[in-house]
Amino acid sequence: MRNKGLVLLLLLGLHSTFVWGQSIELQARSIPKGDLPVGFPEPVLDAGFAIIEVTVGNSGEAPVQVAPDLVQAWSPRKKKLAQVPSTKILPKLVKFYRGGGAGVGGQVDAGGLATSRPSPPAGSPKAGESSYSVIITQQLRVVLDGYRLKQGALEPGESIQGFIYVKSKRRGRKLAGGKVTLGDATAVIE
Repeated sequence: MRNKGLVLLLLLGLHSTFVWGQSIELQARSIPKGDLPVGFPEPVLDAGFAIIEVTVGNSGEAPVQVAPDLVQAWSPRKKKLAQVPSTKILPKLVKFYRGGGAGVGGQVDAGGLATSRPSPPAGSPKAGESSYSVIITQQLRVVLDGYRLKQGALEPGESIQGFIYVKSKRRGRKLAGGKVTLGDATAVIE
């Protein structure tokens, strides 16, 4: 029993050294549809998720490890907003990419809109729609993970920027006034 307690204390101690006691500058902004990067799937916002752009800067004298899982967000009504990994967002997004009524086979274009499904290669035995949904899912995951706030070491004077995805029907200006925290650092969501 004592070993479990010791392991727990060690884990908490290691976990807390990521940020606490460091000089962190934090900024947060809820991204409305019109400010999404070109090629980013807009239906993320229609599927009940909000995107918060987080910028973390190290104004201290020592390197700081930053992990996106340590970032916490609250709505303006002080309700904690749970972060959502891309694997939880993808099933909700695939339904938006049903081009031409042909099922989950639409291609993703640069504007995040569904286009008609491509024809299966000549001579192929009925390429199932599941193969198209796998391709779409992979493309969407690459985009979502590419914009996600990355874990990494920040040298003094460096900063890192990325998105966190939270479950919320409120987005854009409706999340303004909420807050984001990372260790002792707090930022008001713009």
